[in-house]
Amino acid sequence: MIPKSLIRHETFLAILLVIILAVLSFQSDKFLTVSNLLNQGRLMTEIGLIALAMTFVIATGGIDLSVGSILGLTAILLGVFWQKLGMPLPLAMAAAVAAGTFAGFVNGLIITRFNVPPLIATLGTLALYRGLAEGISQARSVRGYPEWFFMFGQGAVLGIPTQLWLFFAAAVIAAVILAYTTWGRSTYAIGANETGARFSGLPVEKTKLAVYTASGLAAALAAVIFVSRVSTTRSDMGTGIELDAITAVVLGGTSIFGGRGTIVGTILGLCVIQALKNGLSLAGVTGDGTIMLIGIVLILAILASNLFEKAALDSSMSRPALPLEAVWTIWRRKDMRKYLLPALLTLSFSTSAAYAAPTWTGGDDLPTNPLACDATPAKIEAKAYDGGSPTNAPDRKGKPITVVDVPKLVGIGYFAATTKGIADAAAELGNVKAKTDGPSKANIDDQITLIDNYITSGVDGILYAANDPVAIAPVLKKALAAGINVVGYDANSQPDSRQWFVNQAEFNGIAKATIDALAAEAGEDGKFAIVTSTFTTPNQARWIAEMAAYQAKCHPKMEWLETVEAQEDNILSFNQANTLINKYGDDLKGIVGMTSVATPAAADAVTQAGKCGKIAVVGLATPNAMKPYVAAGCVKSVVLWNPVDLGYAAMHVLRAVADGTLQPGATSVKAGKLGDLKVINGSEILLGAPTVFTKDTINNFDF
Repeated sequence: MIPKSLIRHETFLAILLVIILAVLSFQSDKFLTVSNLLNQGRLMTEIGLIALAMTFVIATGGIDLSVGSILGLTAILLGVFWQKLGMPLPLAMAAAVAAGTFAGFVNGLIITRFNVPPLIATLGTLALYRGLAEGISQARSVRGYPEWFFMFGQGAVLGIPTQLWLFFAAAVIAAVILAYTTWGRSTYAIGANETGARFSGLPVEKTKLAVYTASGLAAALAAVIFVSRVSTTRSDMGTGIELDAITAVVLGGTSIFGGRGTIVGTILGLCVIQALKNGLSLAGVTGDGTIMLIGIVLILAILASNLFEKAALDSSMSRPALPLEAVWTIWRRKDMRKYLLPALLTLSFSTSAAYAAPTWTGGDDLPTNPLACDATPAKIEAKAYDGGSPTNAPDRKGKPITVVDVPKLVGIGYFAATTKGIADAAAELGNVKAKTDGPSKANIDDQITLIDNYITSGVDGILYAANDPVAIAPVLKKALAAGINVVGYDANSQPDSRQWFVNQAEFNGIAKATIDALAAEAGEDGKFAIVTSTFTTPNQARWIAEMAAYQAKCHPKMEWLETVEAQEDNILSFNQANTLINKYGDDLKGIVGMTSVATPAAADAVTQAGKCGKIAVVGLATPNAMKPYVAAGCVKSVVLWNPVDLGYAAMHVLRAVADGTLQPGATSVKAGKLGDLKVINGSEILLGAPTVFTKDTINNFDF
């Protein structure tokens, strides 16, 4: 029988959801439209499937932190099975889902057979499964899926998104099992008092094993839908999704101590979170404000949950951490060694194999065009317009327009500079209202959600810098279909998903400038490593591919050691650079930073290691971030374009597109104080040659 306190919680949550819907509907007339609500259902399905299974897990008093990594591993295996092993796609889907389910089974086995606390076990497998995904993918994404496959993530049946039908079915099955079956009652009993459940003869181990296996299955199904929705496969898929799922479950009334929770509550919690994300975005609240509000709601929900069941705080329900001396006791067991030793050997072999890989990591697989070693200008061949076109776009010539800028992320100097350029251009034009709103981390999933929300809100134009060129394409095409003008800058998408792209510099030009500078400082036989954002970030992947081609052509004795990801995070970039310094010792002669965050962080790591003059630091960065290192002589030069000018040019291009003065086939476009900018590669606007900042010139710039 469902506790009355739980009913009160669900009733409270339902009332809260109604209030949220009512309030947010007054903030935007697009919020409660059928199309928007169905679209939000599409976006929350992956988290929803995982949250359904997580309800069972948390109800037993456990936790599963590995679901995001299982999603990423399943996604990569789907692509590998289909593209690399040649399996028919339906068979590849089944095999990948089976693998994800098995990963959940392994979690359950570790927890039940070896008595490892769920937090410790799934924290370990979180890293293990993510590492396997990255090792198997070798930093490559899988694309080119057939059109029928997109039905699962982008299609609709009877006007309702396909994945929502799957979620509805899964929710009904999960609700019936949890509320009306012996297995469901066992789940509650184990969470309420595991010792008592054992004395009552309940199959505790089997139930927990089944729960974690189901969690793996849910994450695997979510992976297939995720890949179908974003049209590509990447090893970083699902990063952080476990926190969203846990938030929905706990907000829905499931006790973090176990013994209480329902599927209805989880669905209500999921709807509250999605409504807040979407409604606040439509109301003009930026992403950081939304995150803060959701955090407050979660804290209040946990406090309410604790009030509903004070008994959960009794000492009998506490879960002491695993003592360190118990590790030796577990290791001495033959069955532990039987399973663990082969796993460690396999992991060691796969890791060694990954390090032995002779190819560059981080570059894309597109054709390269390295420039001449002697700086002979490249011949630019004419190319037909290959961009997209908005459908039934209204006449915007000379009229006020509303534009949203969605960069890779906010909170870093580089995109603060592009934002300034956009704002400057908007003020100069006088008939543009521009706003910047981006994810707090370089996460394509969050970026897609933001763009989707602004499409619903009815903006006239979208500026973007893509975190993934393929994954972002469907939502940009949706914007074009809605008659919205779409222009990219900094990081491109598939050409037919936008109208124009403002290219800060040609990829092979950046590659030549970077490798030539590295060779001059580290020597023609120098060994070097690269710190990038992610292996799928389009502009960095293109630069790295062109760098590899140019280095092989013009500096063949140089040796690339490794490329590491740092997510455009300052602390992680510093740690990655420091690891490279310690790992390769005196063999490391240079570090290349591919982001405006990685380059100063690498310079800081080299400085603190006392390696200035011994390890060259070259790369892309804003002048202000690099001034201390250039002044100290630890960095000789910095390569970059002016990001303020990049944002300024992007805004002028979008205004020209909206006015109809920039049409397919044009050879140039007027960009205010920048003058005429040249059209290249069919649908790209070239900002110009990159700027090299040195000790003599860097203080002349302030951004």
